[in-house]
Formats: sequence, C-alpha cells, structure tokens
Amino acid sequence: EFADMAFLLHHARKGELFVDIGANVGSYTVLAGAALGCRVISVEPVRATYDSLVRNIRVNGIAGLVDARNIGVGKAPGTLRFTADLDCVNHVLAEGETADAIEVPVLTIDDLIRGDVASVLKIDVEGFETPALQGATNALRDGRIRALIMETNGSGNRYGFDEDALVAQLIAFGYEPCAYDPLTRSLTHLPERGHVGNLIMVRDFADASRRVKDASAFRAVGISV
Repeated sequence: EFADMAFLLHHARKGELFVDIGANVGSYTVLAGAALGCRVISVEPVRATYDSLVRNIRVNGIAGLVDARNIGVGKAPGTLRFTADLDCVNHVLAEGETADAIEVPVLTIDDLIRGDVASVLKIDVEGFETPALQGATNALRDGRIRALIMETNGSGNRYGFDEDALVAQLIAFGYEPCAYDPLTRSLTHLPERGHVGNLIMVRDFADASRRVKDASAFRAVGISV
C-alpha cells in the first residue's frame, strides 16, 4: 500500500490525530506514530490481533502516542459478532454466515474522535465500512476528518452494502475521491463511481494538495511490525 502510506506520511503532521480503524497488527499505526509523531487512535476488534498490535506499539516506543482499543466500530454503540480465525480478513459476521465467532463491544467513530480533528482516518473493516462511517456522521459533516483512506473492493456485498452509494454519501458531505502519486506528490481527481481497491477521499482538495507538497522530509526511522 505504498501510495496510501505515502499519502499518510505527506499529509499528516507531528502532533495531529491519525485514526486507524481496523488496525490489524499496526502497520499504519506504527508509521504514523514512529515516523511522524502523530497522536493515534488505533482500533482492532480481534483480541489475538490486538495483542500483536499492542506489542508492536511497545516495541516501537510509541505507547505514549497511541490510544489502542480492543473494540469494533459501527453505526451505534453496542456489540457485534466477529470472526476470529481468519487472520487479516476477520470481519463482522454476516447474516446466515457460520463461523467461529467472538462478541466485541462497539463504539462509533464520533465517540472516539469527539471534538478532535483527524488529519487522516484509515478504515479497513472488510466490507463493514458503510455502518462504520454512518457512526462518523458528525465528524464527517463538520469536516473534522480531513482525509480518509478506505477500502472499496466489493466486500460490502456480503452485507448488502453498495460501496458506490457510500462514496456518494461522502461526496455529499464534501469529500472528493482521489488518487495519489507519491513520487510527484500530486493528487488527481477520480470518478465518483466504480472504484476497486483503496481510495483516498479528501475534504478540501486544494488544502490536501498543498499539504502533501509542503511536507518536510522526515527522518528515516527503524520501525518493526
């Protein structure tokens, strides 16, 4: 995910908030915390994976920057059932799906961010992005999430979610779908429909373009994941 990780490195700044929803073992969390010095909220619902996330946070010396949560996110607080033995593709159990499952407490992204401003929010929840981002309505509507990195690979079909409709909702909130070229540090506009793969959405295209161009060279650091 070179382009997406580079966008995070070039868009975010030391001390700003990065939100990592579906952190897994923490590749993005460690990048934001160790390379940039961002504050991080890191969410991973599966306990065994969360334990690896916490170890990676400690190994990289960024425990003071990261608020790691062993929870899920959704449209409203409550609980959800997750698969637990599918490694990096664990997901919310779909209706009629049979699998070994765990019950996980759920908060909304609005609950997590509260009055803060996220420079970047990365969300990779294996198709459950629609209700997860419905739980971020206040922050999205108010522009308190400046940019999103999100997965649009058709996984939402397992729940009956239309990812084009989700992108359309984000556009209605003022976000624009973009691609990022790390080598030229340039954002380009993308069509409003038909995306496959990770997608960058920015609230203010001109501001995001300026931020990635103006990002200072950062010191190379040794990070472990």
